[in-house]
Amino acid sequence: MITNIPLSGRAITLLCVSSLSLLSGAAIAPALPGIAAHFANAPHAPLLSRLVLTAPAIAIAMLAPIIGILIDRSGRRIPLLIAIMSYGVAGLAGLVLNDLTALLGSRIVLGFAVAATMTISTTLIGDYYNHETRADFFGLQTAVQALPASPSH
Repeated sequence: MITNIPLSGRAITLLCVSSLSLLSGAAIAPALPGIAAHFANAPHAPLLSRLVLTAPAIAIAMLAPIIGILIDRSGRRIPLLIAIMSYGVAGLAGLVLNDLTALLGSRIVLGFAVAATMTISTTLIGDYYNHETRADFFGLQTAVQALPASPSH
């Protein structure tokens, strides 16, 4: 049982923000066959429709190290707010975009936003919690991130 973590607004916010990374891929994976069918006549449709799922991961790998350097120099709060807003806009872009290339671009922006939220939330956990509490918090974070993947009964 985790007893060292007071569940304040800060803790709940950090848990929610750190869960955004899982939702970026899980939300679109079931729609891939529909995306491929909808854009079947677009140039390079088979490749681009598969990249819609993997593009955020590529963006995360490219940007996460750079985000860490930037937030150490500029602070964490404003970049986190920008990343959350970007996540929302890019995540919802699929509702209005009717071009496969534009959809792919929005997914790359989503990857950049995920890279920022992951990096900043992990850094904030390090900033706000001492060594013992930090280890407990990371355990709680892992448990919270596993909730959406749990089968419901």
